[in-house]
Amino acid sequence: MKARFNLMLLSFITVFFLSCKKENTDYRIFGVVYGANNNAFLSGVNVAVKKQVVASGTFNNSYNTATSMVTTDDGEFALSWPRENFAGLQLVCTKDQYITVNRDLAVGSFSTENFVNSNVAMHPESYISVHVNNSGTTSPDDFFRYVFINAEFDCTCCDNDWREFDGTIDSTYQCRLYGDTWLKYIGEIITADLDTVIQDSIWCPAFSTVQLEFEY
Repeated sequence: MKARFNLMLLSFITVFFLSCKKENTDYRIFGVVYGANNNAFLSGVNVAVKKQVVASGTFNNSYNTATSMVTTDDGEFALSWPRENFAGLQLVCTKDQYITVNRDLAVGSFSTENFVNSNVAMHPESYISVHVNNSGTTSPDDFFRYVFINAEFDCTCCDNDWREFDGTIDSTYQCRLYGDTWLKYIGEIITADLDTVIQDSIWCPAFSTVQLEFEY
C-alpha cells in the first residue's frame, strides 16, 4: 500500500507545489489519510498543521493553525506555509465519527529544500454502554469488578484498569473507543453464596453503540 500511496502522491504534490508562485520559501508536508481497519482512502478529512511559534526568544504552550485543507477523494493532502521559527509542530486530522489524530512532527525535518511525508491512519469511532446492576436482595459484602484487557479508548472515563463496585448498584457508563474491534473483558462477582468469573468479548462495530450488561 505504501508504494501505491507514493505513486499517487507523486503527481499530486508535483502539480500542487509547482503551482505555487513562491519557490523555496515555504515549508511543505504531504500525505494520504486512510482508514486504519480497511486501508480505504478517507476524503473530507480536515488536516491542519499546528505551530508553536517562537517570539522574542520565548514561546507559550498554545498551538495556532499554520495551514489546513480537506483531503481529496483519494485521501490526499499537501500543505505549505511561510518559513518561520517555531518550537513545535503538530499534524491534526479530524473527521466526523472518526477518532482525531494529533501527531507531533519533528521540527528538524522541515526546511525549504524538501517535502515532508506523513501518511495518517484514522480509526472509526464506536461506543460501548456498560450497565452494572445489583438491585435485588443484596448484602453489603457483595462485590463486583470488571476490566477491559485490550481496549484503545478515546475518553478518560474508561481504561484498562479495574472498575470496582460493592453493595446495591444500578449505574451505566458510556465510553468512546476504536470501532470494528473485539473488546475483551473479565468480570468477577463475589457474593455470600457464589463467586463467579466472567471472561468474554464483545464486537464493537464502527459508528454504533453496543450494550454490555452485568447483572448479579
